[in-house]
Amino acid sequence: MDKIHIVGLANDKETIMDSLMKLGAVELSEVTDRSDGSMEPEEPQESTELSANVKYASDLMLRMKNAVELSDKYHHEKKPMFSSMRKVSSDNFMTVVSSIDDVEAKADELQNHTSEITVLNTRIMKNILIAEQLKPWTDVEIKLGDSGTEFVDMVPGTFESIDEVELFRDALRSSASESDVIVLHDNDLSFIRAIVIYHRDLAESIIPIIKGSVFRPLSISSRSGYSGDIYDECVAEIENDRNKIRELTSRCREIAENVQEFEIIYDHASVLFDKSTSQSMILDTDYTFILQGWIPSHLTESVEKALRSEFIIAFQSRKAKTEDEYPILLKNHPLVKPYEVVTDMFSPPSVRDIDPNPIMAPFFLLFFSMMLSDAGYGLILAAGCALLIWKLKVTGSMRSMAMFIFQGSLAAIVWGFLFGGFFGDMITALSSGRFSFPTIWFNPIEDPTRLMIWSVLFGVLHLFAGMLTKAYILIITGKWKDAVFDVFSWIIALTGVGLLLGGPALNLPVLADIGKYMVITGFGVIVLFGGRDSGNPVLRILKGIIGLYDITSYVSDALSYTRILALSLATAVIGMVVNKLGSILGFGFTGIILFIVVGLVGHMLNLAISTLGCYVHTSRLQYVEFFSKFYEGGGRAWDPLSVKMKYIKISNN
Repeated sequence: MDKIHIVGLANDKETIMDSLMKLGAVELSEVTDRSDGSMEPEEPQESTELSANVKYASDLMLRMKNAVELSDKYHHEKKPMFSSMRKVSSDNFMTVVSSIDDVEAKADELQNHTSEITVLNTRIMKNILIAEQLKPWTDVEIKLGDSGTEFVDMVPGTFESIDEVELFRDALRSSASESDVIVLHDNDLSFIRAIVIYHRDLAESIIPIIKGSVFRPLSISSRSGYSGDIYDECVAEIENDRNKIRELTSRCREIAENVQEFEIIYDHASVLFDKSTSQSMILDTDYTFILQGWIPSHLTESVEKALRSEFIIAFQSRKAKTEDEYPILLKNHPLVKPYEVVTDMFSPPSVRDIDPNPIMAPFFLLFFSMMLSDAGYGLILAAGCALLIWKLKVTGSMRSMAMFIFQGSLAAIVWGFLFGGFFGDMITALSSGRFSFPTIWFNPIEDPTRLMIWSVLFGVLHLFAGMLTKAYILIITGKWKDAVFDVFSWIIALTGVGLLLGGPALNLPVLADIGKYMVITGFGVIVLFGGRDSGNPVLRILKGIIGLYDITSYVSDALSYTRILALSLATAVIGMVVNKLGSILGFGFTGIILFIVVGLVGHMLNLAISTLGCYVHTSRLQYVEFFSKFYEGGGRAWDPLSVKMKYIKISNN
């Protein structure tokens, strides 16, 4: 990265910002380094216009996003499954932006109509509830809200049974003799209508009895009048509101057809927002401005030439210093680049790290493909990823994931031939044992111990790669003693342990002898120099001896790679079970149909679960076992000022 300073004329600031956005090569930062006095501006001036632009753009984005979401509700447009960006010509884009007031008016109208529909639906539900309560009372001339006479009050309501009526009547009369319950028997309802009458002077004692009983009063507090009239009013209002909702919905569907315009204005506002927020990092005077930013070193010269060809500017650049916290831009081979998404999910590298992807990629490919290790599943997965990459042309992190899974699926085909896996043992099942898929190396189900040994061996190589990377970082930063005493000593000791264990197993005693001396050498260095930061010789040796306990961590790390065995066996065994279930009726007409159905469902489910498991566990091996040896992370990815859009992709055609 290079750090740049640009000083220009105030009148050119807007056009220079537009040029920088089109170039997409500079990440702006707060102006803090002004080592050249000639570049220091005069007294900066605060601008309320800038904050107003940010607020306007932010509000416009929110309104357009809401309009897009509402449009999706009213206008069901078919879109490609994995393509979210709509292609729009530059002329069309500018035409819509020039009529931004009309688009805003449509968005506001859509929002207002939607809010009105919500209010109407709420009122309809309320009227439906009232109508349902009043429907059984339409044949009774009772005035709600103002019932009774000067001395008598009446409360209509319902009971579940006649027994409830009698119990309530007895309770009522025992508390207030000047009261009664009139039952209306002339109905075919599942409940009993009744009217409680009582002297108004007894209201304070009667109301608590009503509330604490099984009597359910007819409560329509928002309406007054005769029950039949209120019912008719509710029914009429419901119909009127539904008609209005149909009209508003029809209008909303018409507006929603302009969803493309809403998307264009959203992206226009997004660009304006980015531009306005970036301008807050620029120092202004009446006549000049100064900006500061980060740019990849290989782009510095071309960006300077492009700006100087159009504007009168002062341009200064310097290489990033070790104390700078500059953004990170990774530059990898096309085969390695897809794996950057795996590292980004953990954390981008910091300025003190090296790029782990070139070292991680081969091991990720190896472990992922070993865990899947089925030629049939590899073919299906490769075809699916190829469809996403080259047919549907997915972008971003999805493309990166599809790319490295595509690589892993091709490698899984190779492992399928090595281990003899093709949709489990499908060929064996279909031929009733007469034929089998070729096994070039060995079958893990028949010899799982062998696969476990190879899994741990590959894991140790993975750990050593991380440790050697750590040693490399220490050496290039001048800490060669730490590399020798803390890293190489453990590599020698652990290699010796491996030779001690492997020599007798391979019937090669000489390997065991070599391993013994390597263990003595490695552990001796750890004991003597592991506590070298201590001035006390005894304490130094004690720290070194305690440091030997780290071997348990290395052993547990190595055993973690047995998950390769577990995932490989799980994929193969589940595939075999699917084939066994599918062939349970033999291979007659019914049996073939069953085999096809069970095979399609079972193998697709197994492929999905296995692929997810392979990705998760392979990533875990990188994050926990590998990265812990040398990688810190905590950096931030380079994010240049550019034209970033969410919905629209501008085409010059």
